[in-house]
Amino acid sequence: MISDIGLTISVVIPTFNAEQTIIRALESVKAQKLQPFEVIVVDDGSKDRTGELVKKNFPLAKYIRQDNAGPSAARNIGAKAAKGEWIAFLDDDDEWLPTKLSRQTRLLKAAPSVSLCFTGMVNINMEEPFERLAWSEDDFSLLKSISKDIHTGRILSNVFYFEMLCRNYIYTPTVIVRRSQFFLVGGFNQKLKKAEDVDLWLKLIKLGEVTFIEDPLVHRHFKPGGLSNDTWECEKNLLRVYKSYYSGLIEFPRSYRKKCNEALARLHRMVGLGYLDRGDTISAKKYFFISYQTRKSCRAVLFLVLPYLSTFGRRILRKLMKIVSPKRSFAGELIGFIIIPKMHKNKL
Repeated sequence: MISDIGLTISVVIPTFNAEQTIIRALESVKAQKLQPFEVIVVDDGSKDRTGELVKKNFPLAKYIRQDNAGPSAARNIGAKAAKGEWIAFLDDDDEWLPTKLSRQTRLLKAAPSVSLCFTGMVNINMEEPFERLAWSEDDFSLLKSISKDIHTGRILSNVFYFEMLCRNYIYTPTVIVRRSQFFLVGGFNQKLKKAEDVDLWLKLIKLGEVTFIEDPLVHRHFKPGGLSNDTWECEKNLLRVYKSYYSGLIEFPRSYRKKCNEALARLHRMVGLGYLDRGDTISAKKYFFISYQTRKSCRAVLFLVLPYLSTFGRRILRKLMKIVSPKRSFAGELIGFIIIPKMHKNKL
């Protein structure tokens, strides 16, 4: 099925043990006002009825099965099998609104040099009646301030690359990418367990213009119970990704050097907290110290102290951290200058 305005879009859906949700995802593709050229489902070694349900209910979808290798490998396999000029990714537990592909296609037609197009998204808690936009008001204000309106959507300026080095604004189920450029940058990095999407977006942003539609055209369904470990893994891998791009930090615009350092310090703190919560105080101290060295603030000093407190003391201090500024300050540098030598002297 080819779109009526000349662009061919292949939908790639990686799936694993998704018998409860895969039909909903595929139904959302079927309900698109503008139908894609093809739908490719890559089964990453499911042990339930996922494959059976796909083949029975959606016989026109191209079904590919592989041994379990992770979502990045599944997406890459699906992209290799795709025949369309563009690739739209959808996760097996998420869904698109009916106008998602048609609106993005109009935007791609209006901006022919685009390499990547994304949209807003709604997060839906599967255990409670709770919905929340993935972008905050501040996020959207920032995106709007660095983009221009072209009626069908917005084109982002070059500084978006630096903003993405401080915080991710792009979510995989909202994305359409040009297939040729996807392979030009090597697709998803399968060596990364998490944050491989951010790594790919950063590479694609360098190749062409990036557009977005502010409206939330994707519903992401999640269960809050299993997110903590995933979040920590994501933070560790995101730190790895950002550090690989920060090697040329001295060449960044001055305002973004400061902003990127703040992001790097924050990620070191978050990874350190993950180690601390898992009882690895040695690793926690290491990451908290790097965070302090990256951004000398009063909050960074509190993190330096955190591993040496009792469980109750840590709980109190973590509440205090919420009201202490993370910005670099003379007080933070002075306190750190005083207490760090004492820590080393006493082998704390």
